[in-house]
Amino acid sequence: MPLISSDVQATVTLATDMAVVISIAVLAIQVYLQRKATKYNTYEKLMSDFSATASLLIDRPEILEIYVQGNGKPKKWGRYSEAEKRAFSFFSSLLGLLERVWFGVPEKDWINYYSKWVKDLATNDIFLDVFNDNKKIYDVSFTDEVDKIIKEVQEKTTLPEQEAKKYRA
Repeated sequence: MPLISSDVQATVTLATDMAVVISIAVLAIQVYLQRKATKYNTYEKLMSDFSATASLLIDRPEILEIYVQGNGKPKKWGRYSEAEKRAFSFFSSLLGLLERVWFGVPEKDWINYYSKWVKDLATNDIFLDVFNDNKKIYDVSFTDEVDKIIKEVQEKTTLPEQEAKKYRA
């Protein structure tokens, strides 16, 4: 007669197998989360470098002019004054920062603070040009959110204008 019954051996083997499976699952989750964090940290570093470059373009208009001479020239670039060109570069950098904020802050902070900032920016034609010219380089969830805010702002500004026209007519 064996020292340990076959039922006990089967139970111990099952418990050991379950512990191994759980350990492997936990390890897989940790690896996934680490890769995700590393990817975001790399992205954040790259966007920081992008912002630094955009700042250089704001400070050095002669570099800015050379930069936009290629196919990537903003659609309305030729109509902008020097100050508007600098504003374009500033808003471009700001848009990159807002995308990092979109991913980095809790949703309630986005709603309470940053979306209000985007609402203010959405009233600026140059910011709207920047957003529309560069929309494809940003994450879709971010651009969808900014689009939603822009439409909301535009609806609020066009409704009073439509009401005023009714009374004038």
